[in-house]
Amino acid sequence: MTFWKNIVTKLNLRHSVILMIVVKSEGSSPGKPGFKMAVSEDGDLWGSIGGGNMEYRLAEQCRRMLEKKEATILIKKQDHHPDSKEGNSGMICSGIQWIAFYPLTPNKLTLVQQLVTIEENRQDDVVTYIETGILLSKPTSEYELPNPVVNGSSWRFTEQPGLKSRLYIFGAGHVSLTLSKMASDTGFDVVVFDNRKGINTFDANHYAVKKSVINYTEAARFVEQGNHIYIVIMTFAHQSDRDVLKQMIPKRVRYLGMMGSELKVESIFETLQNEGVTKEELSKVDAPIGLPINSITPAEIAVSILAKIIQIKNRNIVNSEQLTQ
Repeated sequence: MTFWKNIVTKLNLRHSVILMIVVKSEGSSPGKPGFKMAVSEDGDLWGSIGGGNMEYRLAEQCRRMLEKKEATILIKKQDHHPDSKEGNSGMICSGIQWIAFYPLTPNKLTLVQQLVTIEENRQDDVVTYIETGILLSKPTSEYELPNPVVNGSSWRFTEQPGLKSRLYIFGAGHVSLTLSKMASDTGFDVVVFDNRKGINTFDANHYAVKKSVINYTEAARFVEQGNHIYIVIMTFAHQSDRDVLKQMIPKRVRYLGMMGSELKVESIFETLQNEGVTKEELSKVDAPIGLPINSITPAEIAVSILAKIIQIKNRNIVNSEQLTQ
């Protein structure tokens, strides 16, 4: 949110800004689609498109464009292979990224204010970056996903900035507290539920954007659906894990995981199958949860869970078939 608000501040002061955004990347490029950096006419800059010498050089190019009052939208290819002949970035990390430059003059203030509103209100509006400008629209389907395309001097990158990755955690114990901090630090909005009042780890959780004491039998109504939604079940009891899991399985979300031993997971799965849940539906549940790193302590368990979630979030190719449903 601060990114766009900073631009609003500069435009209100009649300072033009150049927005750089990575619209496509390949390989181990440090800048991924959606990475943004802004350079203001007064010399300030914020955000990142991947860092290093490349970022410094492109920021300097923005400053020159601002000095000359250049208002042309353009795109630059940055090739991070040391032996590349075209668009050599001066970096050796391999990969390629394409960065679009959007000059934002004070007459673009309304557009940027709309972007701030979209993020603040968690709206599902679609923002499309193309060679002629930045377009805002309502989604044509429930799950509008980025589809980066670059073809010569034409490009298209789509995002829904209001739909920030959100992690729902059922259970407010020690692992939940540590996971909340780690997830918050890595850019997730965290929501924590428990059915008990007065839990010290619940009260100590200052990392969640929302905490609620609920009846687990009504869990479904508290969780939205979407490609930006991640769910972790780690309640204090076998029965409540099962109650919550049964309600979460029908939801279309990016990730659904449940903490527990193999024996516990098998028992819960068997019960749910007897209640009509199919093996195919259960196969989409990450249980036992997380990456297998032989984790023991609450912090180690939280690391294994978040590592798995980030692995899924950052997959290069994402489509609606990857949603659990």
